[in-house]
Amino acid sequence: MILVTGGAGYIGSHVCKKLYEKGYEFIVLDNLSKGCKEFVRWSDLIIGDVGDENLLDKIFSKYKIEAVIHFAAFIGVEESVKDPRKYYENNFCKTLTLLKKMVEHRIKYFIFSSSVAVYGNPRYIPVDEETVQRVLTPC
Repeated sequence: MILVTGGAGYIGSHVCKKLYEKGYEFIVLDNLSKGCKEFVRWSDLIIGDVGDENLLDKIFSKYKIEAVIHFAAFIGVEESVKDPRKYYENNFCKTLTLLKKMVEHRIKYFIFSSSVAVYGNPRYIPVDEETVQRVLTPC
């Protein structure tokens, strides 16, 4: 079983569709701050926050989660510049909470989706694994 955080968002919901088509079992955890309930069509939706330790304990105890695919980060570059604390708390602190709970529940596999924003203004396109990261924002 896979836990998809942020699975009610645009990218997360498309990954869920592919997981469904490939026959994987999964559930979605999303607080719906950016996602849409209607986007969750192929699994159960747990409405809650990825930084909620008690909720994560319940999920990891109830379901036999073997992997987490994490899409519950904020991605707005402009907003991250205006409100870096919001992004730090959500994208770093809450992800750290998720990782801590995964370790406690012995969940070994974690897929993290980053953003092309980590490359800033790349010197060549398409970017590849050798492209130097030049982060220009707190995002």
